[in-house]
Amino acid sequence: MHNIDHDDCYKKALLRWDVDKLAADLGKVKQDHFAPNSKALSSIEKYHLCLLLTEHTPKQIAELKNGKEKALTTQLSKTIYAYMNKFFEDKYSKKIQDWRDVSRFARDEGYELNTLTRSQSLADRLTPSIAVEQLQLPPAIGWIWLGFANSTTTNLPPSQTRLIAAGQPVTISPKEVPTQGAIVETIEWVNIRKDKPQSIGNNYTLPAKAGVLNPSTQLVILDLDAFVDSNSTIPYTRIWAKVGLYLE
Repeated sequence: MHNIDHDDCYKKALLRWDVDKLAADLGKVKQDHFAPNSKALSSIEKYHLCLLLTEHTPKQIAELKNGKEKALTTQLSKTIYAYMNKFFEDKYSKKIQDWRDVSRFARDEGYELNTLTRSQSLADRLTPSIAVEQLQLPPAIGWIWLGFANSTTTNLPPSQTRLIAAGQPVTISPKEVPTQGAIVETIEWVNIRKDKPQSIGNNYTLPAKAGVLNPSTQLVILDLDAFVDSNSTIPYTRIWAKVGLYLE
């Protein structure tokens, strides 16, 4: 199996889970009940947590570490499984006995990010030790129309500026100007263009269509651009984005 380093694993888990909060909560349990001199999960414990949350089995985790599955399972039982069982002992009669229970417990307790939270820039949710330039973003599939912003300049509006419909619908949720690295979801059928609209004199032309996205398709924002079509009866700023498919 291809090796997955700690930072890559953390960034992948961060796309779906509030990893830092869950790790902090489990670290407190560890300190209170298992290791009084510890202040947090160890780096290897957090690595195991991220791997489990991203659907890696104990066998796969053992292979990543060139170890034995039985030894890894024993280690998980004494660490992540034990911390979670203690943390949730007043809520569940069932104990974690299977790697799948880790994500199930985490989901039931609200550590899974909803669509709105996921739309926050990944850079804003990364720990300071990881820069946005390090994000392994998906490959671009093309440019799509997002909506209008209530302005009349070619400057890109600030993130979270409300997108409006004016002859063309808003195509994404949340209905706001996203940031690079944000995860959004289509709410309309959306044409994918090979490039962003191109200026020819005072007119804008649309590049060739590369495909169509279904509603409820999750995308990662890779780049953004804004323009105003001076020949249109609609004066508002048009917002386009280069996108890649979000794959969990």
